Amino acid sequence: KNIVCIGGCYGIGALYPVIRMFKEHKNHITTIIEARSKFLLYWQGELRKYSDEFYEITRDGSRGFKGHVNDFLVDYIKKNKIDMVYVQGCTYLTYLVSQTTRPFNVKTIVGLNPIMVDATGMCGVCRVIVGGETKFGCVDGPEFDGHQVDWDTLLARRRVYLDKEKYSLSFYECEKYG
Repeated sequence: KNIVCIGGCYGIGALYPVIRMFKEHKNHITTIIEARSKFLLYWQGELRKYSDEFYEITRDGSRGFKGHVNDFLVDYIKKNKIDMVYVQGCTYLTYLVSQTTRPFNVKTIVGLNPIMVDATGMCGVCRVIVGGETKFGCVDGPEFDGHQVDWDTLLARRRVYLDKEKYSLSFYECEKYG
């Protein structure tokens, strides 16, 4: 199978064991990593070991393709037969990749990072809607079919504490910078 593995931010590191496992099962692996700038990219050597193709994308153009992963991915899918896309990173990245692959009907597995508290499924904080059913990211996932995720609900839930985060940041900056 031809598998494209995409990682952004902390998702770059999360790709390593997945890429290694896919490669051990004799798949053709295309790895794409994305960051705002080259200084945020890491583990290129480790990821290249198990990748047949390796691409770097930076939004500022400091390394590799300049732009966003979805722009690169559209061109890549049009030129290659892809059996599956696997993506790890922030919620917005997984959303963008899922929306990009949908019109091409490419199976897309996303590693979600909903807010979690106890990691046992008891509290329900990590619930996500997948295929119209409530799932718990900590026990049913964190990997799901990206075309089945209710992204509107998930993105809204990820913003629930945004005001409190901004408030805390203002105190931190005030204390740090005076």
